[in-house]
Amino acid sequence: MRTIRLAMIGCGRAAESLHLPSAVVSKGIETTVVVDVDPHRARSMADAYGVKEVRETPAQVAGLADAAVVALPHHLHAPVTRELLEAGLHVLVEKPLALSAAECSELAELARARGLTLAVAMVRRRFPTSRFIKRALESELLGTIEQVTVREGAPFRWEVSSDFTFRRETGGGVLADTGVHVLDLLGWWFGEPRVESYRDDAFGGVEAECEVALTLPSGANARVELSRTRELANSVRIVGSRAVLEAGNGFDGRVSLDLGVEPLAGSVQPAERSYRNVREIFVEQLEDFANSVVSGAPPLVGPEEACVGVQLLESCRERRQPLRLPWLESAPEVAA
Repeated sequence: MRTIRLAMIGCGRAAESLHLPSAVVSKGIETTVVVDVDPHRARSMADAYGVKEVRETPAQVAGLADAAVVALPHHLHAPVTRELLEAGLHVLVEKPLALSAAECSELAELARARGLTLAVAMVRRRFPTSRFIKRALESELLGTIEQVTVREGAPFRWEVSSDFTFRRETGGGVLADTGVHVLDLLGWWFGEPRVESYRDDAFGGVEAECEVALTLPSGANARVELSRTRELANSVRIVGSRAVLEAGNGFDGRVSLDLGVEPLAGSVQPAERSYRNVREIFVEQLEDFANSVVSGAPPLVGPEEACVGVQLLESCRERRQPLRLPWLESAPEVAA
């Protein structure tokens, strides 16, 4: 396989701790340029990983790269991806692909028209637990699905290099950050659900707490609770007519099955591989992207699939209501 020259767009913590270290050891990839508005940070990261070229804008990578990883604040994903596709580069963009379904469709059409690979880093689809759940559902191991509950939360600990994740105008907040992963997995596992209600504590700012009620295509109910302030169960619980499955949401999360009294009718194939750390999953993601660029095969998650999670984000925002908080006698009106 020929070597893909890669531009790293953005020098935030995701690029520093995950994307760049993974690119260094990924087969078929050579990182040739690092891009960031802060040239000193870009140079520091480039030197740390043996990258020669540094630029301040995506427009300056023409001729230096065949493809790019976009690891920028959420509100920049769509415009920068569009700019790179128009310049003829293949793109792997961090989630969410965009902040609106219309932008997702536009980018999908642009990539298709230019014959370019557009992949989206919905990395949790690669977690062994996520794949196990997918296989368990496909094999009908759990029987008829009756209820799904996802609870994910902890005090915010991610080391940040900017404040975008705390600002509404840049797409911050727990819904677009963590929630898009959860909503994407629900769509992947069960088919696209319908949002029935959404509540958060934003009150005009960004949300740190939110609750989503959904109906799955089968008619079963699903409930999602997300928090940046409290330690929650950090698991998905799926109640079926034959068994109850509960799994941790980390890349190395454990899976438990409560079999009840009825014998299981299905079986699940073992995991394709195991991982020592989450960085190995990012290597797998980059190598899948490089293979798509060379062979034309579709990536694991393309723009059409990634659009499902964004559509659900939009549906949540359209139904936004104040979260019921015990210290407020009556919740204020939500700012438009």
